Amino acid sequence: ENPKKLLSFEVLLLSSKSVLVLCYNCFTLDVVGSVAFGTEVDSQKNPDDPFVKNCRTFFEMSLFKPLLILIREYTLPLSTSLWHCFVTHSLFFFSSCIPQRRRDFLQWMLDSRNSNESPLAGRDEIAGQAFLFLIAGFETTTSTLSFATYLLATNPECQEKVLQEVDEFSAKHMVPDYQNVQELPYLEMVIAETLRMYPPAFRFTREAAEDCIVLGQRIPAGAVIETAVGHLHHNPEFWPEPEKFMPERFTEEAKKERHPFAYLPFGAGPRGCIGMKMGLLETKITLLRILQKFQFKTCPETEIPLQLKSKATLGPKNGVYIMLESR
Repeated sequence: ENPKKLLSFEVLLLSSKSVLVLCYNCFTLDVVGSVAFGTEVDSQKNPDDPFVKNCRTFFEMSLFKPLLILIREYTLPLSTSLWHCFVTHSLFFFSSCIPQRRRDFLQWMLDSRNSNESPLAGRDEIAGQAFLFLIAGFETTTSTLSFATYLLATNPECQEKVLQEVDEFSAKHMVPDYQNVQELPYLEMVIAETLRMYPPAFRFTREAAEDCIVLGQRIPAGAVIETAVGHLHHNPEFWPEPEKFMPERFTEEAKKERHPFAYLPFGAGPRGCIGMKMGLLETKITLLRILQKFQFKTCPETEIPLQLKSKATLGPKNGVYIMLESR
């Protein structure tokens, strides 16, 4: 966690009735740049930073949009899958960030490259894995944070439970970390319910490796099966009153009674989302830090119900407008 990034984020949030997508977009880009590329940037204060500009270009490329979905299906090195699909200049820039890293996730991969024990293939694969984290942790985490904020603002009784949990946590811990944030079960349930109602990756595909029969239906090898996660998450057979925000759906008892594949915000199995743990941790700590000082309130500009856009990922069509009230 970077206190400077959180402080800058806080100032941006307080500047006006916030368009949360913009605020979260800047913040998550800074975090992923730091974690995946070891590059310290401040996209909120310096939008012309080369790393920021290349990331924006990377995500705005029309060629890239359909490929974003593929990241959930394949964790192959970009040198053999996505790598050659992008502009040479952008590839060179992101690859050049690697030698300028600090000791973190990226350093671990570089050390692995030089190790005698199952080394990584090389610089292309290292850059490819960093790209995977950029894709998994930027746009999808931005959407999750925006949706969670909207749902808390429009469900004050649930927000009150979160605030009580946050206050109890803050009385015990000065700084959140990977271990102690496990003591925030209700906030975790809020995030899980957010991902049920608004899964950023609302569909994914799998290719049959061999002929098989599922529920009496023959599926030949090579057939591509698409899973409509958005529909699955709103199926009343598994989710009574599916349009209602109910974090209690994700108590340990409730999860045990439900089919494990009724909830697939990150896919499942070995091809599941590589950035799942990082994205969830980033979401949880960000909401924790904000709610330690503020609570979310609706304002006249708050769109109810929220209009959605569904291109490569699911997101709010017109942004999320809310007000922050100091606690």
